[in-house]
Amino acid sequence: MKDLTSTSYAVLGLLAIRPSSSYELAKQVARGLRFTWPRAEGRIYDEPKLLVEHGFARVKQEHTGKRPRSVYSITPAGRRALETWLAAPGAALVFEYEALLKVTFAEHATRTELVANLETIRDHAATNLAIGRTMADDHLTNGPRFPERVPLNGLMWNFLWSLHGALHDWAEWALAQVADWPQDLHATAEISARTDELFRAALRTTRGR
Repeated sequence: MKDLTSTSYAVLGLLAIRPSSSYELAKQVARGLRFTWPRAEGRIYDEPKLLVEHGFARVKQEHTGKRPRSVYSITPAGRRALETWLAAPGAALVFEYEALLKVTFAEHATRTELVANLETIRDHAATNLAIGRTMADDHLTNGPRFPERVPLNGLMWNFLWSLHGALHDWAEWALAQVADWPQDLHATAEISARTDELFRAALRTTRGR
């Protein structure tokens, strides 16, 4: 039997909200979890079956018209397992972003290509901010989908709104910084001096942390 992963517990958390079919779970992941745990999307149809194997979920066959579907619900053992998982400290942040990785090694490209990657980062952030705005408008206009989860959903929405807002602001700042850099991105004395001052300014503002 395969061991459970964080994705397994994410699905178990969704089942703790309400019984769902694999299709309904996929919709919930696409709406919310893809922003914080995107790897759940590719495994969403396998995880409920694994939870059943572990005794943490049960499955019931239902029909929508003539079409059969499997509906999964959490078991008491599953609730205890979820509580145990939630009580343990979570892993540290791992930031995986290919566009930012390309910025890291930009001296092997040109300023034009660096600018293109920074614009990509800015556009990604703008897209996610637009999604967040749509979600907030929907909540305020139509009411919450899960009223009992409004406080926690608000915490997560604000985190993602702040994160993508900061990413957008950083990309705009970085684009302004590199606007007059030469096409050859190997360090010059002038650019290095600007960076030294950037470090000093950052340390002055964060020394109390």
